[in-house]
Amino acid sequence: MENRKLVLKQWFLVTIGSFLLLILSFAMYYMLFMIFERVIRSGEHYAFVSYLRVGYGIFWLILCIGLYFSKIRDWLKACFLAMGMSTFLTAISVQLYEKAWISIVFPASIILLAAFLLFKFKMKWYHYYALGLVIIALIIYL
Repeated sequence: MENRKLVLKQWFLVTIGSFLLLILSFAMYYMLFMIFERVIRSGEHYAFVSYLRVGYGIFWLILCIGLYFSKIRDWLKACFLAMGMSTFLTAISVQLYEKAWISIVFPASIILLAAFLLFKFKMKWYHYYALGLVIIALIIYL
């Protein structure tokens, strides 16, 4: 019975934590976009958007990977995994929207690579669950 409570607690923490971090991530992107729009934009050109979008995604992915080498709680690492990969893969997929097959194959490859690495490093079940949340976020957003 105690094991069920622990699993339910971990599921709840990863689900809610990932969702809140994803909301925070997209809110921060929106704020950055608004700042860049006011400061950099000249006329009606939005040349900065692709650099901002991809750079922001890369930033969160690198931060997520870095957190896996820190001593924060394991379930929190899974939350950041879901947020970082969702942000990165959404940014890349939106950038590649004209080439639909690449915007499907690339995220799928990254998710499979992440699953392999999680398996290799013998991570707990909720890290794989976080990858499932990444897939759901990509499907909903795209």
